[in-house]
Amino acid sequence: MVRKIFDAGLDLHSTAARIEEGPPARTRLLHGVAELDGVIRALRESVFELGHDADSTTDASEESETDEG
Repeated sequence: MVRKIFDAGLDLHSTAARIEEGPPARTRLLHGVAELDGVIRALRESVFELGHDADSTTDASEESETDEG
C-alpha cells in the first residue's frame, strides 16, 4: 500500500512538470505531492516502530524462557 501511495506521488510530481496552466496550479499540485511524501514518511516510521516493538517483545519472552529453563 505504501508503494501505491509513493507511485501516486511520483505521478503527480511528473504531471506538475507538464501543467501549462501556470505556477498556481503547479504549486498546488506540488503541495499535494509534499503532503503525500509526509504520509509515506509517517507510515514507514510506524511500520518500523511496530517491527522494533515486536523484536523487543520476542527478545524479552525468549529471555524469560531461558531464565525459567
